[in-house]
This record gives sequence, C-alpha cells and structure tokens, in this order.
Amino acid sequence: MNKNTLLLISTDEEYNLNIETRLALQLSSSVGLEIISDPLYLEEYQKRPRKVRLLIVEEKSSGLIGPNLQAEKVLLLSEETILKSDNRISKFGGAQAIIRSLPNDLIKSGMLSSRKTHIIDVCSLSGGSGKTAAAICLGIRLAQGGKKVLYINLETFQNYYNLLGDDIKRRYMSDKLMHAIAINPHMAADRAIEEMIHGQIDMIPQLKGLTGTYQITFTSLLALIDELAGRQIYDYIIAEFPQGLTTDIQMRLFSSERILLTALQDKDSAGRIEAFGDIMKPLSGQLYITCTRYDCYKENYIKDISGKLGYPICEYIPHLDIYNIDSLIGRGCYKFTAAALG
Repeated sequence: MNKNTLLLISTDEEYNLNIETRLALQLSSSVGLEIISDPLYLEEYQKRPRKVRLLIVEEKSSGLIGPNLQAEKVLLLSEETILKSDNRISKFGGAQAIIRSLPNDLIKSGMLSSRKTHIIDVCSLSGGSGKTAAAICLGIRLAQGGKKVLYINLETFQNYYNLLGDDIKRRYMSDKLMHAIAINPHMAADRAIEEMIHGQIDMIPQLKGLTGTYQITFTSLLALIDELAGRQIYDYIIAEFPQGLTTDIQMRLFSSERILLTALQDKDSAGRIEAFGDIMKPLSGQLYITCTRYDCYKENYIKDISGKLGYPICEYIPHLDIYNIDSLIGRGCYKFTAAALG
C-alpha cells in the first residue's frame, strides 16, 4: 500500500458518497484515498500488516482496528457536534472537517484559493452586536478593493434596510422569488439574479415578513447561496446568519470556509462565547471575531476569551452615536475585518 494513504473507515454509506468526490478533488495527487464501509472486508483487509499516513475511523468501528493496521495519525469520526478532544472530527462537518485536519502536504496546492466565489458566514451569539452592519460593511470594504460582492440575509426577520439610509430604494422579494426559494434553488438563483438590487454591493431584496410565512427555511436559503456560488458570478458572498447557534447553524459552520463572529465586549457576551467554546473549537483558523460598539473606558472581557479559545479579534469597532452604514464606513471601520477575511 502507498504509505501516503488516507484511509476512511465508515459504515455510513450516505456519508461516504457525499464526501468521497469532494475529498478526492482537494487531495494532493500523491495521496491515495481508500474508503472501507464493510466490517467483513475490514477484517480481511487487516490480515496482513498495513501502514497509512492518516486513518479516520468512525467511533463505533474503532474497536475493529487491529494491530496490523498502523497509522501516523488517527482521527475519530464523531456524530456529535461538541468535540472534547483534538483527535475527533464531526461527521456534520462533511469533507471540509476532514480537509481542515490534514497536514498541508496532503492538500492540493492552491485548492482553496482557486475557488472563485468565497462564502463568508457572519454570525453572533446575542442580539445587538451589530451583526447586520458588520456583514454589509464587510461587503462594502471588499467591493472597495475591487471585488464583486453579494450580501444575503438569512435571518427569520430581515430589517437591513433600516441601516442603509434613504438613498437605496426599498424593494422586496416578489412572490415568484419567494416561492422558488422554498422549492427549487436553481429556479431561485435565476429569479434572484433578475431581482437583484445593485449598488456598492449586490443584495437580494428583503422579505416582507417572517421567512416562515412563505415556507422559506434556513436550509432553502443555504441552498440558494450554494447555487449562486456555484455559478461563480461573485468573488464573495456574505451570508448573514440568524442570531444564536442552532443545530442547523452549527452544521453549516463546520463546513464554512470563513466565519465572522460579531460580539460585544461585556461579560455576558464573553460568557456566551466561552459556553460555546467546545462547539466552535474545530473552527480554529477560519473564525475571526469583530468586537462591536467598543468603549475603551469599559472592561474588555472579549479579549481574554479570544486568547483562550484561539480566535483572533481582527478589529474593534467604536461605539458611535449615529450607528448606520454611512457613519461606520465614514469612520474607516471594517478595513481590518476585510483584510482578515478577504
């Protein structure tokens, strides 16, 4: 066997099918990928000594590994989202969870950077952290750097027009677009392109009410984003998530390429981030924090938590009396955030 082999042992056929092609596309040409799903074949496979570079085995099958199968590194594939050790990866993270755990020499050179459309997911753990302003300002800063940017709001209730001032015409999704999002991402993408609001950044029109009113789910909005990203129209898609860290959001974040977490500096905000530290631990290297509404005269609890969890604070956004997009951009805010995530 090629010593530079990645061996995956998983009895979950659906999971194996979902990740096999994605893994193969991102692995270096020198790496061999093998997947074993049959316990009987695994038993036969281990009848002679074998050495692999990386062994990934689902936890329930780990007891089937015998002394003949040796690996430089072993990772356990878990069905949990809260991971208590560094040698476990979540199945919900898909292929990207595996890719993030690989040494650089196993990944195809330039694979991630060659992707034309980058998706930046913007989230927060509490209300009032300036998440919407951060998402839009980040998009504007990237656009000022010559990038083509699309902003999409995935919140249950959308109110981002309130931050944009009176210069932009308030438009809302048509019934046809709302219906398409609910049932067919390909049709929705076609319709969204037609209805797009064009400005410094492009935006999909705001919903008139709650997403549930139109049977639009978080999953259907994610499907729309992925469809638009696949068309490679934009350099960046900024996706603003609903507040909190639901199971759906956790599953998405595990496969996210880049994440911006907005947070206040107070003790409660820091406590929420610390409480979710185990969940977000696998996201190291792709998650950045922007501390918003910052007051230098108040104690900064977020700094200590950032250092403890290993998520860098890319920028402190000052507290402003007038808090809208024009004032934030006018004060030079979100330049460092764009540099970190762009």
